[in-house]
Amino acid sequence: MSGVSGWAPWPHGAAQPAPTLVVEAFGRLSAVAPQVAGPTVEDLYSVFRSHADLMAWSSTSLPAQRSVLWGMNEAELTAGLDDSRIGWVQVGLEEGVEPVLALPALLRCFEDALGRFGVLEPAAVQVTGTELQPIRSRADNLLSGLNWFNAAPRARAEARLLIDGTQLEGLSESELLARLAHLNTGPFAFGPACEPDMPAGLPPFPGSSPIAVSVMLPEATMAATGWALATVIEVAAYDRPGARSALTIRAELRRSGRSVRQASLAP
Repeated sequence: MSGVSGWAPWPHGAAQPAPTLVVEAFGRLSAVAPQVAGPTVEDLYSVFRSHADLMAWSSTSLPAQRSVLWGMNEAELTAGLDDSRIGWVQVGLEEGVEPVLALPALLRCFEDALGRFGVLEPAAVQVTGTELQPIRSRADNLLSGLNWFNAAPRARAEARLLIDGTQLEGLSESELLARLAHLNTGPFAFGPACEPDMPAGLPPFPGSSPIAVSVMLPEATMAATGWALATVIEVAAYDRPGARSALTIRAELRRSGRSVRQASLAP
């Protein structure tokens, strides 16, 4: 199941809603016997929140005592309850933090947290963003993180990005491809365009008039997926006053001819 069902409501009804990201993981989670050091029973909310706090991506202090990327809203492990959804997490971006900055860390934190509950075999990761603000260029931030991927020990992964063409506000497919190609690096290579067919066993693409672009990633991880998604957001929204406050994007990753991971940013 995908969409808003089960998401946490904005906690302050009278307040201005903050930019919000919801991440859903689909696939399989093969349970393993946890090594418990005490009587406490943990859930996805507590594990994700504590990992984010430990890595200084978020903070349990109110107000936060340091600069962080997001504040915790809610999380739930749904393996065995939904047809294919393993779990989901919802965060509110802190003031001044844009999805381009938060996505790589957010997806890495989610992957690590799910891995505490078993062997993760993700078929899809879907990211939904709402109330997103106009962004400044973060290309320098993205490019400065490439050293991490230059040393990737895993096999490279071929992926396909599906973008809702109706939300590009006048940006043509050829212009999008040209902008993405301009950011091509050693670890990542965008293009060319490809067919937007829908893989079996995954939630339907929520957008219409999809534009499909191939991309080569340095590894089939959520961190690499987050970098690719952040790059598309950078290209699609930067310096365009008419850009919407939400985007629908899906990145379907393939290894040895089968889908292994997918991600989306949707309104």
